Amino acid sequence: MDDAAFTFVWVGMALYALLAGADFGVGLWVLVAAFAGRGEDVRRAAFGYFGPVWEVNGLFLVFWLVSIIAAFPRALAVLATALIPLVLAALVMFVIRSAAYAMLHHGPDRYRGVSTWAFGISSVAAAAGLGYAAVAPVSGFIRGDELDDGFYGSAVALTAIPLTLAAVAHLAAVVIAAYAAVRHPPVVDWFRRAALVAGALVLPLTIAFTIALAGQVQYVEDRLTDPVVIPMLIGGVLIFLGTVALWARRYARAAVLVFAGYFCGLVGGAFVPYPYMVLPDLTVAEAAAPDATLTAYLIVTGAGAPLLVAALLALYHTALGPGRGDRVEAV
Repeated sequence: MDDAAFTFVWVGMALYALLAGADFGVGLWVLVAAFAGRGEDVRRAAFGYFGPVWEVNGLFLVFWLVSIIAAFPRALAVLATALIPLVLAALVMFVIRSAAYAMLHHGPDRYRGVSTWAFGISSVAAAAGLGYAAVAPVSGFIRGDELDDGFYGSAVALTAIPLTLAAVAHLAAVVIAAYAAVRHPPVVDWFRRAALVAGALVLPLTIAFTIALAGQVQYVEDRLTDPVVIPMLIGGVLIFLGTVALWARRYARAAVLVFAGYFCGLVGGAFVPYPYMVLPDLTVAEAAAPDATLTAYLIVTGAGAPLLVAALLALYHTALGPGRGDRVEAV
């Protein structure tokens, strides 16, 4: 029962990381496009994808929070106490990003440039901050409910930042390329090249992060030779196949394969430190709620989660699919 609840929690976290990661990547490419002299065209395509769905993606963050409150309250207490400074900083960026996006659409024209920069910078900062905080539970630096000061400058934390940014850039470029192939053909090749470059950076950064983590935590190093890494290897294969599809200009197929690859990698990676939920002190069993609570959680989640996913897929198809009416775009 603990294992089933743990799986549900991390599936929700993976879905949020993927969908919100692509959203954060939109801000990164808006900044890059401004430097590359393609700001208007690229911004229009990026926000055409972003506009109808960005706020709804936060439902998976709510799903994860409710899940961990219900199923693993002790883990939440430890993580909230240890990581609150990092998480609060990222949440501030959420607010700035939302305000900047609103100003882009509804504010005076004279603030458009400032709003664009604020949106891009806050998106990048939020992604980097969340990626930085997310590796703390497996880094070995949380003792009791305190994050050791050594974490902040550790190789694990510092390699997590560029890996996070490369991954969100990759996700965003792939999905915007698929959207632009239908709605904004002039920028399809720009996003295709952007996705290929970002995807090429992900592999060496993943290797660097894995080496740093294995060097820091002996338990993780030992687990990397176990079958538990198979889902992550499958994820790598799917991302490679997605890159091949992107190269062949099969944009929708590329987006599906790349997202599936990251999903396998994220969910599989959650089981590398298993049975620990927070290395090296808190196991899944120790963090879990009583069986009666877990039973209720699994019943409700088993019934509700498929409905949530189906509703989101319907939203994406309605808002972003070909021939589905007007899109929300930045002016």
